[in-house]
Amino acid sequence: MSNSSTQDETARLADVIEGVAGEWSPFEAQHCFSIDGVDLTTVVLLAGWRDRLVKVQTANTGAPSSESRFTGWCLEPQDLCAARLASIPSTHGPSAQRAAEWLASTNR
Repeated sequence: MSNSSTQDETARLADVIEGVAGEWSPFEAQHCFSIDGVDLTTVVLLAGWRDRLVKVQTANTGAPSSESRFTGWCLEPQDLCAARLASIPSTHGPSAQRAAEWLASTNR
């Protein structure tokens, strides 16, 4: 798969995630949080972020009735906070308030 088609697929999947679990979705209503679908064109990341990714793989990441495991790769906490800070709108409003509350909760 070419780099361009990989980026297109990543952007498509980000839209799917946003639609299924984004703000005001049934997912948010059930779990009390939403998920923002992002790709490399919609997020600001610090240089070297790929080298700091955190691997997430537990007994709960196994495929149903299979021995295979899924692996999640998450931003390390400082990279995640920096990306979230960069996403805060310059104007005050509900999005900025939620971002500020989220950042404050990371210190707990």
